[in-house]
Amino acid sequence: MITEQGYLADAPQGIGVNSVAVWGDDFDGTGIGFIDLERGWTLAHQDLPRAVTQPQPMFNVNDPSDPDHGTAVLGIVLGRPGGAAGVNGIAPNATFLGVVSRTAAVNVDEWDVVAAIAAAMDSLQAGDVLLIEVEMATGYPVEVDDAILTALRLSAGNDIIVVEAAGNGTGFKGRDLDKVLRKTAASASENNRLKGYPVREADRTLDRDNGGALFIDSGAILVSSCRSSVTSGHTHRRTGSGGFGSRVDCYAWGDGVATAGYGDYVGSAQAKNKRYTDTFNGTSAAAAIIAGAAILVQQMAERLTARRLTPTAMRALLSTAKGTDVIGTQDSKKIGVMPDLAALATHLSGA
Repeated sequence: MITEQGYLADAPQGIGVNSVAVWGDDFDGTGIGFIDLERGWTLAHQDLPRAVTQPQPMFNVNDPSDPDHGTAVLGIVLGRPGGAAGVNGIAPNATFLGVVSRTAAVNVDEWDVVAAIAAAMDSLQAGDVLLIEVEMATGYPVEVDDAILTALRLSAGNDIIVVEAAGNGTGFKGRDLDKVLRKTAASASENNRLKGYPVREADRTLDRDNGGALFIDSGAILVSSCRSSVTSGHTHRRTGSGGFGSRVDCYAWGDGVATAGYGDYVGSAQAKNKRYTDTFNGTSAAAAIIAGAAILVQQMAERLTARRLTPTAMRALLSTAKGTDVIGTQDSKKIGVMPDLAALATHLSGA
């Protein structure tokens, strides 16, 4: 399926993974730990590696009502194709520590994100990558909830690289993350959080540029999504559903993403462990691509500089001008850049 995986291609089309400087130099994720946080997976898919710890999930339950989303995410990051039909993961030799679920029990859709983050931290080392593939029921990134924000800040404080989806808004319209988010009404209870609605004790904003004291940095890498097509100006356009604002650090493909799961790819088998898609989308797809990129950049740093990057340093690298810009209105441009891993490899090597 690599011919369908345009997000692996050289910039400006993709993130430059399938290049001499990256895969060609054996940057494949070796030695970097990875955990995915969401709700459901087909962990026995033929293209996915077995997690180093068993049983899985490491925390909570694998939700049987939503197995394909997590499968698609893991395919993007870790896919190890056994033949021409398989999906090529960005970091196929990363240390797959496993998955943690936000769902505490089957048939009980209660959110347990904070505890899932804490469980992941127990297995991650400094410089490893945690991917947050959950958004609030309101279409905002999970850090708009106070308790989740605290958990993310604790993760970053322990030098865990956290990659977080910016959310897909509502009604196919992305959220403007620069707007002020009001505190939760006093009548709201913890049940709001259990249902995926954020709880805040005070007004806050994700406006990093102008938010002042109302802005609290989670330390995570916040990821929005772009259309897969490249414009005549060699850039991309934001997908209509992708969250935007000064808090967003970078973006990646948010449509037409080929990976494992779902079974809508032409000629795909329908058995859960053998099916594929070429329509995975949204900030979920984009965040998975950036998580794979972060794993490879961490491996580059470890090999080329003999040290791992901190969350601050990683975020700075992935959100610099060493990537592809986005075009559109001033507001819709606020999704950062799409990292160019070939350029980052050259940068880290000092060449």
